Amino acid sequence: MNKFLTGLAGAALLTVAGAAGATTWDFAAQAASTPGAKASPWSFGSPALQAWGFFADGSADSVFLKNEGAGETGLGLDKTDDNEIGPTNAYIALLMPTASVGSTFKIKLGSLAGGDVADIYSANSTGTSGRTLLGEVSSGAGNVNEAWITVTLAAGDHYLDIVEGKGKTAAANILIESITSVPEPAALGLMGLGLVGLVALKRRKSA
Repeated sequence: MNKFLTGLAGAALLTVAGAAGATTWDFAAQAASTPGAKASPWSFGSPALQAWGFFADGSADSVFLKNEGAGETGLGLDKTDDNEIGPTNAYIALLMPTASVGSTFKIKLGSLAGGDVADIYSANSTGTSGRTLLGEVSSGAGNVNEAWITVTLAAGDHYLDIVEGKGKTAAANILIESITSVPEPAALGLMGLGLVGLVALKRRKSA
């Protein structure tokens, strides 16, 4: 019986661990290794995240890996100002491979200066209709350079849109440095229960 329970707890733990593990898509690191590379759409990492770029009028642009040092390295747009996401309403649509109900992601943004604003939406396509605004990041009047925001996708959505919001400067623009999936609390709780079960069985066996 103990062997059965041990195997059951171990199998459950492995299953939950696989589901709960965080994944990071580090655009800044890739931009540092392959600066100037561009494509549309582009697949990053494993599992593959796909990215599309769009001008403010909705026409397509390639995404672009920009590398100009700390806070100025990451994913932007090819033919926009300074190869970044801008001006107002230009955006990058990201198809999140780990998206499910309640999926949460931590986003690191760069090149925030002089009133730059980033609006974060969730969507069910690469278009702008039916978007849900999840949050906003602003540099205010100064140069914060880099900032983090954590957002949760709206039900049924699998895309994150990173949009240049209405900033205080005409040339406002931003970069995406990285995105990390945040393990769901329920999965982490189950993982903890699995660990407790394994420890308890081990103690019982050695008693």
